[in-house]
Amino acid sequence: MFGRKLSALQYDKGAASVFDINNPKMLGELIVWLEDQKIRHYKIDDRKKLRNLKNPQQWDEAFSRYLEELDCPIQCSDQMKCQVLDWILGYAIKLEYCDYNESNQNTLRDMTAENLRRGGSKSSKGIEALKNIDINSADFKAGLSSVCLLLEMPRHDNHLIMLQALALICKQRLSTQDPSGGDTTGAGATTGSRMQLSDVELGFKTNKEATEKAAKILRLLHVRELRELQSKIDEAIVACQNITADPRVDQRLGKIGR
Repeated sequence: MFGRKLSALQYDKGAASVFDINNPKMLGELIVWLEDQKIRHYKIDDRKKLRNLKNPQQWDEAFSRYLEELDCPIQCSDQMKCQVLDWILGYAIKLEYCDYNESNQNTLRDMTAENLRRGGSKSSKGIEALKNIDINSADFKAGLSSVCLLLEMPRHDNHLIMLQALALICKQRLSTQDPSGGDTTGAGATTGSRMQLSDVELGFKTNKEATEKAAKILRLLHVRELRELQSKIDEAIVACQNITADPRVDQRLGKIGR
C-alpha cells in the first residue's frame, strides 16, 4: 500500500517490501527514519522519545504529540493508522521535493521567459520534452504526490489514476468557462459558495456516518453530471434551432417564412 511512496523517499527496499503497519516496531522505525532523514522537525536531542520503541505507551504519546506539532489533520487512532501514515509520507515527500523545486525555480523562470521571447518554435520543443517524461519513474510519482498533497486530493495506489484526477481538477479550476458554458471570469460571472456536506439531504439513513457521507458525495457528483448533460442537450437544441428556425417576415405576402 505504501510501497511507491517509500520508494520515492528512497527507503530501504528490503524493509519496504516487508513493511507491516500493524507491527509497532516497523512503524516506529519508519517514523524515526522519516524524522531523521526527511522531516527533521525536532533537534537531534529532542528525538529521544520517538526513538524509545521499547516503551509502547510512551512512544504512542510522543507520536501523538509529534503529529500535533506537524499540524496533521487526522486524529491518531488505531482505526486511522493507515491514513495517518499516508499523510506523513506525503508530507515527507513534499519537504523532500520542495527543496528541489526551490533550487530550480530561477532556472524554470528563465526557461519560461525564453519561451515567451521565441514564441511558437519553443512551444513545439516543450511538447517534445513532455514526451520524454517517464511517468513510471520514482521522481515523477513523488512529484505527482506532492502536487496532490498541495491540492488536498485523496491519494490512490495507482499513480495514473491520480494523474487523471489531477488533470480533471486543473481543467475545472483553470478553465475560463463553467460546465454549463458560462464565463467564470467576466463581469457576469457568478461566484458559488462552499457547500457543507452536513447540509445535504440524503433521503435515507444507514446509521453509519461514513456510508452516509459517501452516499451524499455520490449524489452530488451524479447531480453535477446530470447538469452538465442538460447543458450539452440545451446547446444541441440551440444549434439545431439556429439551422432550422430562421423566420423572415415578408410583409408583401402577409406571411412569415423564407
